Amino acid sequence: MKDIVITKRHIRREVVVWIICLILITIWNIIGIIKFDTQWIELISLWYVVIPLSILLYIILIPFRWIGCLVIRKIKSRPRQAPKTQK
Repeated sequence: MKDIVITKRHIRREVVVWIICLILITIWNIIGIIKFDTQWIELISLWYVVIPLSILLYIILIPFRWIGCLVIRKIKSRPRQAPKTQK
């Protein structure tokens, strides 16, 4: 069987993407605190909701990231044509 190798670079990239998701959900929580004029302690006390939501956002973004990766690969692999000269 062939071994699957996950490089350090890929692991680091996935951790960064998850941290971005965590930051986005935290910002959403802050907006909710401001909008509904609740106590700021909810920013800390609702981590049991924020962390699963960030994981859910990470999972939801996977297909979009795959599509984006495929598009970028397709663009990069497209052979370049020589410019036409005018007569």
